[in-house]
Amino acid sequence: LIRDARKTCLIADNVKKVHFCLPDGREMAEEYDVSSGELLVRKWKVKHGISVNKETAGGRWDYEVGEQQSPMNPSGDSAEIRESTSNPVCSRRDNAKAFQWGIRNLPYPLQTYNVTVANGKITVRTANKKYFKE
Repeated sequence: LIRDARKTCLIADNVKKVHFCLPDGREMAEEYDVSSGELLVRKWKVKHGISVNKETAGGRWDYEVGEQQSPMNPSGDSAEIRESTSNPVCSRRDNAKAFQWGIRNLPYPLQTYNVTVANGKITVRTANKKYFKE
């Protein structure tokens, strides 16, 4: 399927960006660190037909690896409901040797958190029971 796709590649700011347009209408975009070759982002887009909203007319990007860089809106007059930027965010980062998970925006000291792996699930919880993520 990828072999039949139309491909575009560019390098900007030490990041190699590859865009695939698949024959079935889906799109995939990947970003790699040029110096290490590490995959930073892999995202997919599926078109959803006709839409009144310009943002969803072409489909939304679903992030498989990495995370979306959310634009900051300094005026605060957005009509969208968004998740708080202060909440912890989990993201997947893969390299040639391992699958890695990263967590940003942890509000408590690192010693407060307990990470366990059981039955193929990663669980992060705090000792004070203020945060739980599976």
